[in-house]
Amino acid sequence: MLKLDAAQKKNFDMAKVRRPLGKNRILAPYLDAALENFDDEWEFKYRPKEQDDAWHPSGDCVPPASALYAKALAFRPEEKRRLSAALTKIFTVGHFWHQLLQYIVVREGLADIDAIEQVGMKRWDLDEKIGLELINPEGIPLVIPAELVKPKPFHWIKGQGDIAPLITPNWTGLVDIKTMSENHFKLATLPESFALKYICQMNIYMELFDLDQSMILAVNKNGSHDFKEITFVRNQLLIDAIFAKWDFVSACLQKGIPPTPADDDKFALPTVAELNNS
Repeated sequence: MLKLDAAQKKNFDMAKVRRPLGKNRILAPYLDAALENFDDEWEFKYRPKEQDDAWHPSGDCVPPASALYAKALAFRPEEKRRLSAALTKIFTVGHFWHQLLQYIVVREGLADIDAIEQVGMKRWDLDEKIGLELINPEGIPLVIPAELVKPKPFHWIKGQGDIAPLITPNWTGLVDIKTMSENHFKLATLPESFALKYICQMNIYMELFDLDQSMILAVNKNGSHDFKEITFVRNQLLIDAIFAKWDFVSACLQKGIPPTPADDDKFALPTVAELNNS
């Protein structure tokens, strides 16, 4: 379990992690105003996600070190992801809402086109400033810039921001668009089963894009299609703990030594209940 002193526990306080800034006061009013009498011609294009050998903010923050190690060993880049009919429907609806809202945000001048689906990454397999040092056949040292060297498998993190950043007169930060069932949408807080996952995901996005604030823009996908904003502030302690776990698993993969239950305990993150009680 990650050990926290009193000052660190204070940084994990949920009121700070999810600081309320007023109900739907940031992006939702712009979206509702833009959708009033909306009659633009625009195109929706479904793009399946490409597989890669990076860790990802959406699913690799919370699992224990041993589960991440097993996932990396089982990775087969040549195998295409197969989806059921139900998942295809769910993902297609999600992509529709992403693209419509991203179009509106750019149209309204709240984000540059480059901020849409912006890719952020960090690696720890070589010096990012120096790159890869090689010796050519004549014995002359050469340096290949880091950005031209493919990262070692699972020695890097890659995240794609839906809007990174959104810029309004009173708020700047990353926006992650999520469609939610009505039961989850109506909750006063994050769904219990996803709370820690979402908190970690949003913090890693903030690290990748060097932002201090972020927001989940939830879309009720059952009937009303209302919007709800859930805001977050950056917690560097949590970010560092997640990166320490990834770095450890990367080292285990390189040495071929599986993480032990003791390692899982060492790199475990606080639960939401523990954060609430800290």
